[in-house]
Parts: sequence; structure tokens; C-alpha cells
Amino acid sequence: MIIIPSERNHQEAKQMATNKAFNGKTMLEKGSGQYAGNLAELVFKDILDVKRLEHDYTASTSYHFDFKIGKATIDLKAKQRTVDCRPDYDTHVNLYQKDYPCHYYVFASVLIPKGKELASKVQFMGWCRKSDYWSTCQIKRKGDNSDGLIEREDGGKKKYNELEKMESLFNNIETHLYQLTFGE
Repeated sequence: MIIIPSERNHQEAKQMATNKAFNGKTMLEKGSGQYAGNLAELVFKDILDVKRLEHDYTASTSYHFDFKIGKATIDLKAKQRTVDCRPDYDTHVNLYQKDYPCHYYVFASVLIPKGKELASKVQFMGWCRKSDYWSTCQIKRKGDNSDGLIEREDGGKKKYNELEKMESLFNNIETHLYQLTFGE
């Protein structure tokens, strides 16, 4: 699922960025990835609005997830890139987030072409239940070589092509909410 961000998305994402690291685990210098992360969240929020799914955008108030749909929680994992994302690329979730209380991960790739300030597109690569992610991902340690890249932090990795397709996310959330409500 590829979405071209609106001018409003760009402006809001830039306004939200502090350009300071959120914590000692922030990977990009001076929190420079905040624009990309904010942009992916805002575009996803627009998708939820278009689908008329009642939700809370909790990124500014919750450290553990970005969206709440009923009792289902979603943590959106965005990666800033200068090249198009491919299905054989890796997801990455920091190991310290393994016990965070959320139900789903949604993975997005934000393309900011070299020499450009703004993203040209947000590509939603797929989703996974958090429990499934951690039971099937490969654990990589800081300093490990992963396909020529040195890991900067302990984390879980899984290929994008191993994720569920975005089209199935919303049906699965409805099933999840039903199960939470009726205990089935």
C-alpha cells in the first residue's frame, strides 16, 4: 500500500518533530527520523479516517503504541530510506520493546530521495501481531553483521515479505476486538 503524503501531512509532521533524540536508544542523529515517523503515523491516521474506523491517535501520550482502535493497540514502525523498500528487506524492532503492551506492529517505509527534504511516499509494507513477531523473528545483537549492516541495537528482524498484507489488517482488528469483547 503506497500513499503520497499531503502537504498538510508534511507540515504537521515537521511541526511535531523536536529534532532531539527521544531517548538514548534513538538511532538517527538528533532525532532526525522523527519527521519520517510522524509522517507515517499521520498518513496511517488518514487511512483509519477514510475507513471510518474510530480510533485514538496516542503517539504523544503513550510510549508503547501509537494507535488504539477499541481495545486493540498498534505500534507503527517507520523506517526512513533514500531508496525504494523491497519485500526482501528487514523489519527491525528494538529488543527492549518486546514487553511493551501492544497488540500489533504495522511497518512503513518512508522514502526521502537523496537531496530532498520531504518524503515522496509512504509505503506500508505489512503488519504482524506482536506475539507472532517475537515468536518468529531472528534476534540480532548490537554489533552483529546483518546483510552487510552492523546492528546498532539488540532487536528482532523479519523480512517484509513474511508479514501479513496491509489489506487484511482491518478485518483482523475487527476479529480481535470481537474476541476481546466476547472472550472467544
